[in-house]
Amino acid sequence: MEPELGWREAIVSVLTAANAPMHYAEIAEQIFERGLRTGQTATPAATVRSTITQSFKNDGDGSPFIRVGPGVYALWGIQIEASAIAREELAPTETSEVTGLVNAFGMFWDRKKGGEAEFMRADVRREEDVRNLIDKTVERFGRLDHLSP
Repeated sequence: MEPELGWREAIVSVLTAANAPMHYAEIAEQIFERGLRTGQTATPAATVRSTITQSFKNDGDGSPFIRVGPGVYALWGIQIEASAIAREELAPTETSEVTGLVNAFGMFWDRKKGGEAEFMRADVRREEDVRNLIDKTVERFGRLDHLSP
């Protein structure tokens, strides 16, 4: 019998399998449905949220997680695509003057067809990251209309 995973490992496993962002409550449900953990806490969703938050605090840029909306997380490095994302679901752009990191998104909107968005992360102090951000945006959406730090 395999030992059960720790909370962090179980969250990474669920997000890897999903290959898409998930709300922390959905992550908690999947952990138990997939048998990654057997001993439930009183509030498993809060435990998932707390584990991810602690990773941000303790691991900083080394955290495997990225916040893409209120209560919604994905794994760092996984291409995140969403169709017809409502404005209130988009995470605000977060910048840090200390680190230069930017959580950014590219968005295309057509009134008749809906919209698409792609989330990316870049260190604006590194020319390579900025070029990559611009190149990916143009490749995905065909053009870049606006860029701001």
